[in-house]
Amino acid sequence: MARGSVPIRQAAEMMETSAADVEARLARGELLGFEHDGVMLLPRWQFVQGTPLRPLAGIQEIRSAFGGNILALSKWALSPNSQLAGESPRDRLERGDPAAVLAALEAVGHAAS
Repeated sequence: MARGSVPIRQAAEMMETSAADVEARLARGELLGFEHDGVMLLPRWQFVQGTPLRPLAGIQEIRSAFGGNILALSKWALSPNSQLAGESPRDRLERGDPAAVLAALEAVGHAAS
C-alpha cells in the first residue's frame, strides 16, 4: 500500500496547496492517510487524476461508514464489487456516484448506524 501512496508534502504539491492544508483535511477526515515508517502517507486512489489533484467526492462519508482502518478501506475500495456491477468502489466514486458506494457498504454491513 505504501507504494501507491504519497507523503503529505508531495500530496500538497500535486493538489497545489500547502502541507498545512493537507494536514487539516486529514484531521477533518476529508482525506485518508496512514502512518508508515514514521511518515504520514495518503493513498493515491482517493484522488481524481488531473491537475491539480482533487479528492474524490464522498471520501469523508465512505470513511465514516466503513468504520475499519484505512488499509482495509483501501483494499475494499480498489476491489471489484458485485453490489456495483463488478466495478470497484473507487471507480464508482470517480464517476460521481457516492450513494451507490454507500449502498454497497450497507449491503455488506459496514454502514455506520
